[in-house]
Amino acid sequence: MAVLAASVVGVLRPAPLVLHACFVHAGGLEDGDPVMLNGVRVGSVADVELDAELRACARLRLRPSLRLDRDTSAAIFTLDVLGGKYVSLEPGGDSTLLVSGDEIHYTQSALPLERILIRVLEHQMGTCFD
Repeated sequence: MAVLAASVVGVLRPAPLVLHACFVHAGGLEDGDPVMLNGVRVGSVADVELDAELRACARLRLRPSLRLDRDTSAAIFTLDVLGGKYVSLEPGGDSTLLVSGDEIHYTQSALPLERILIRVLEHQMGTCFD
């Protein structure tokens, strides 16, 4: 009975929209981190793994009802002072929609705090630390 009930619930609940986004630098993005659209949580990061090109590729589990076009972009931002991260989605204007399994091609990697601090110090001191 339990298996039958679980299968009925699975049939009634639509599958999530699963998209992939690859970044040069994930900046500590982790499984379970939120995915946001216009400040609203629309999903979460299912996992982050390196691909053959050594990019950090995140699998995003999103609301099934979400409709995103092919030129949607994804960027990694800092969530809080503790360094938590989130993926922010920005819809484009293409008329073709992404479907489960598609990759978001327009991405912006995380900017690690260390790089920001170095740039601020460079600007303040007028020197280059690279």
